[in-house]
Amino acid sequence: MTLRIGKIASVVKVTTDTLRYWEREGLINPASKSRGGYRLYGRDVVRRARFIKHAQNCGFALREIRGLLAAWR
Repeated sequence: MTLRIGKIASVVKVTTDTLRYWEREGLINPASKSRGGYRLYGRDVVRRARFIKHAQNCGFALREIRGLLAAWR
């Protein structure tokens, strides 16, 4: 199942701009794009985005979070 960026933002309680920024930074990736050009994400992105948000709330910088995500894989 794929979700659009607005749904992910709503579930994680961040803005779509935040998700786009995390995408540009390589922290999340869309699974695909729809015919209309909408980003489509897998459900795993919800878990990943929640992790990023939680890590930021704990004081981690994005560069540190990138390292944590790499170790998580």
